[in-house]
Amino acid sequence: MSTPGVLTFTQQAWEQVLAKVKRAVVYLDAACAESLHWGCGSSRLLEAVGNSACYLREFEPAAVAGGAEQPKAVFVLSCLLKGRTVETLRDIICRSHFQYCVVVTAVNHAVHLTANHVPPAAAAELEGQQPVFEQLEEKLWAVGHHGDNLVEKILSVLPQLPGHTNDVMVNMVELTALQAKEENQNMVAPGCLAQSNDPAAKALWEALLNTKHKEAVMEVRRHLVEAASRENLPIKMSMGRVTPGQLTSYIHLFKNNLKALGNHCGLLQLGLATVQTLKHPQTAKWDNFLAFERLLLQSIGESTMSVVLNQLLPMIKPSNQRTNDDYSPEELLVLLIYIYSVSGEFSVDKDLGEGEEKVKKALAQVFCEESELSPLLQKITGCDSSINLTFHKSRSAVDELFTSLRDIAGARSLMKQFKSVYVPGNHTHQASYKPLLKQVVEEIFNPKRPDPVDIEHMSSGLTDLLKTGFSMFMKVSRPHPSDHPLLILFVVGGVTVSEAKMIKDLVPSLKPGTQVIVLSTRLLKPTNIPELLFTTDRLHPDLGF
Repeated sequence: MSTPGVLTFTQQAWEQVLAKVKRAVVYLDAACAESLHWGCGSSRLLEAVGNSACYLREFEPAAVAGGAEQPKAVFVLSCLLKGRTVETLRDIICRSHFQYCVVVTAVNHAVHLTANHVPPAAAAELEGQQPVFEQLEEKLWAVGHHGDNLVEKILSVLPQLPGHTNDVMVNMVELTALQAKEENQNMVAPGCLAQSNDPAAKALWEALLNTKHKEAVMEVRRHLVEAASRENLPIKMSMGRVTPGQLTSYIHLFKNNLKALGNHCGLLQLGLATVQTLKHPQTAKWDNFLAFERLLLQSIGESTMSVVLNQLLPMIKPSNQRTNDDYSPEELLVLLIYIYSVSGEFSVDKDLGEGEEKVKKALAQVFCEESELSPLLQKITGCDSSINLTFHKSRSAVDELFTSLRDIAGARSLMKQFKSVYVPGNHTHQASYKPLLKQVVEEIFNPKRPDPVDIEHMSSGLTDLLKTGFSMFMKVSRPHPSDHPLLILFVVGGVTVSEAKMIKDLVPSLKPGTQVIVLSTRLLKPTNIPELLFTTDRLHPDLGF
């Protein structure tokens, strides 16, 4: 999924940065640190620095300043050099003894000119001034969500790696002499999914991204067996269904062999990530979640919206009545988003009003009775503790949620071709969900090549402007998205593993030989959706000015 072209591009971009960092203190913000993490690894940056007196530091107001023995600094940033970013830069530099500073930014130079109201003619003058501004185009390969994919489950159930959006913490205690007790969990540094300098682990990662759950688990077993065989470890082969216990027994073979551990460290981290995901209680719940979504899908076509909401009502339970199989408030929000998104526009009547009212009341009561508010519920309700959450506050928050849910239902109302993601059932087929991305890709590669109705070509340059002018008087053919052998799809807001895999599998069947690169602002998992929809001010984002 992370195609060689994109990965090579990322590595080439970092090579330009690495050329500047010799004997420097390097400050990175979180986004650039994560790009480095996936692209070439921190060890490559430390090699390029090549000085034990120089360090990697997080770019933040409280960052440690440079000492007298550290005359050079390199700042690698993902954001616009304006506002708080400039204030932080100035503060760090003023507290340091730097004689030479380089600032590398992911934001295009033209954007800086526009943001600072500098005429284009002044660009040449800026080029020669310090700090030096360079462009690092960061492209993170985004993948996954809600399908039969192991990576999607790993990202959803394992704890997030601090400071990262696309990686998780893998518990490595199993490979040590420590007992696997809770108090020992933080004594060993966690493993992760990104293995940029381990070819075997990278090959397994690609396989996990590109296969279904069952095939992915078998691939993990195959890689572990081959690695153990190469190290002459006493492996006992067993065929049939792959179990967490079986994978654990293979991983334990490496435990007391330091050389084998070093040779296959990346592979073992992915193996442990798989085992911990398969054992996690949320993984068993995943299939139940999907089954209920399918049930809702059939109900949406056969019943009114109020009936569908009534099906959800018995599942809204306070914390003291919930078992491990019941849905948490966050999971209920995911289901509500699914219902309103798939339903699309619907008529509002008395029954719907009463159905929504029952769900609102039950949901508000559940929020109030939570023993501890999750970070998401804290943001939604505006309360940092359940003690401070009154029913009135909770109900006001839930009313706002449902306003957003109705907006979600009408989000595609202005489209002509892509109005619905719901495919009604008939005598031979059940109702199904057809993702918007799938519809877009199928339309792009439609062999009849009709003019896309909802896909707009943006004119740019004198030639396109002339064509647009002539088209008022005579027929001028507009460029078609499938005209080129390379198609770049950029999904604003995030993309899931399943969506990216779906596109990868779909395009060869529609137009063999075409290369498609899917880029996005982030990698999504189910629990990201409520936070992005209900707690993010999308019209007034914090740009740090």
